[in-house]
Amino acid sequence: MATNTLTLFCLISGDSTSCAFPLHLSADDTVGALKKAIVAENPGAFEHIDAKDLVLWRATIAASENAGDECIIKLDGVDDKTKLGNPRTSLSKLFPESPDDTTYIVVERPQATSTPHTLELEAKMEKLLMEIEDLRGGKSIVVLNVVVRPNRSECFSWTTDTETTSIKELERAIYDEYPDREDGEAVLAIIHARGTSQHEGGGTEHPSNDTRFRNIIRQYSKTNTRTLTVALETPTKKYSDFTLKEVNSLYEISNMETPTMSDLPPFTGISTEPLDSDLHKESLRRLLDELDSRIRAIPSLTNETTCSAYVCSFLTQAVLIFNGELTLAPERSLRGRHGHGKVDYAIEANAKDGSKHVLGVTEVKHEEYGKGLAQNLVQLESSLTVRKRKRDSGDNGDEERDEDRSVPLKAYGIVTDATYWFFVECTVDQSQDSGDRPKFRISKLKDIINYDKDTWRVEAESVLGQIVWLMRKMHSEIPGRELQLKKQMFTTNGQSSPSTGKMQRV
Repeated sequence: MATNTLTLFCLISGDSTSCAFPLHLSADDTVGALKKAIVAENPGAFEHIDAKDLVLWRATIAASENAGDECIIKLDGVDDKTKLGNPRTSLSKLFPESPDDTTYIVVERPQATSTPHTLELEAKMEKLLMEIEDLRGGKSIVVLNVVVRPNRSECFSWTTDTETTSIKELERAIYDEYPDREDGEAVLAIIHARGTSQHEGGGTEHPSNDTRFRNIIRQYSKTNTRTLTVALETPTKKYSDFTLKEVNSLYEISNMETPTMSDLPPFTGISTEPLDSDLHKESLRRLLDELDSRIRAIPSLTNETTCSAYVCSFLTQAVLIFNGELTLAPERSLRGRHGHGKVDYAIEANAKDGSKHVLGVTEVKHEEYGKGLAQNLVQLESSLTVRKRKRDSGDNGDEERDEDRSVPLKAYGIVTDATYWFFVECTVDQSQDSGDRPKFRISKLKDIINYDKDTWRVEAESVLGQIVWLMRKMHSEIPGRELQLKKQMFTTNGQSSPSTGKMQRV
């Protein structure tokens, strides 16, 4: 070797590649010395772990994997690896040449073992927790040991009420314990241990709402499962990163490789709701007054912020016609299978379980209509997608087909700069061959609002009537959303399907 010093990049299994740390050792050192150096470099990560109990692997991680800070490396996902077993083996024998940029030492922690004393303490603690629950009258109060992956081997105690707990409550507890992990866009994932009643084969679940989350926590309490393992994951893309070409390929909307908006399926049948009632007339009057003030105060629609001020007036007055059954949620966070982020405006309705149904999403874009449409399509899919259960190996398939015979669900979108307006319909129908892949229809309204001309009032009235018509379509979706919610609650509680009488597994 040209030098007697080796630089080895070490990585703890389960950490991201950005957590790799270098160690500078003599080529004459042994594997045993390497283990001691790893523990000395990271005493917090290996507290109460003897260096000799570590298992080391020489692994090759491709450049495409180690390029990003968020790449999580786990041993079972690395194909090219060699175990460094003998502690007396010299590093010069293992590395006759200096290792290249793809070579890592992956560190595997030993499996935790329980001493008789530890088992006795755990039994006493378990008994004490059960006594506390009994004193509180409660099957509803539960104390869980929360483990946060990927790089947290320790846990913290979390006490919650199974009847009122929420995803946000757990996230707040995690961020209080680990402030460095706080990320407003992170998605909570629950990692079920193999053999639990939640997932017999183990697996990761992203609870879609608080109802599902409470059912999971109730089941943990019922089965006396005291360790809750979670991860905070960030979806691969922000909504703003999508292009129309990518979305077209993702959802197979058209046969065009690089489609324009005119290449997409048209949203036919768009109508205008007459603004004849006193309620309609009052909303129209307020809209025209607001727009008149905005035109005088903000005469030019030069960016998304100024466009959004105009759009907000339209949406607000349209929502008010529904007497509180629909509400407007600006800057609402939305998460889905393919994207995450804040939407400009969401149209919501209260659900019977206290959560919100997202029935529509409006994306404000200054002139970049194709970009805005791409965002809106992924946002609408996020508002509709329901995670399907895995079929158990013992199922004959009937249960999953019955579950798939759900009512088609729709959500509606608007893409606009307050002058040009595009309406979008998104449909998910799991009874069709497309499964849960959404189908879209898109059309541009004929009305164009020119705020520099005297005709703007007539044009604005026509657009408001069409927005109210679209919100009427959103409102008609509420019964279907409630049916879907009822089915989720029914199946996740392990009850029989009303149509088949068979046990539903989740």
